[in-house]
Amino acid sequence: MREEEKMTQNRWNLFATVRAQRLRIETLETEVAELQRHYVRMAELVDVVQELLIPIAQRDEARIAEAIEAFDKSL
Repeated sequence: MREEEKMTQNRWNLFATVRAQRLRIETLETEVAELQRHYVRMAELVDVVQELLIPIAQRDEARIAEAIEAFDKSL
């Protein structure tokens, strides 16, 4: 009977480990999704900066106003 108790305990330990790993994976997946949203937002901001820098360098006030308006709408 002692051997059966060890096997039962080992199974419970295995189940607990698998459950903990699944929870960790879910947490990591959530964090990855959040980081992906941040990276997309960062890319959008880089685009806005580029859209602003070119017209500023060319002194194109109309394009500057359009870029700022597009940025405001994205917020």
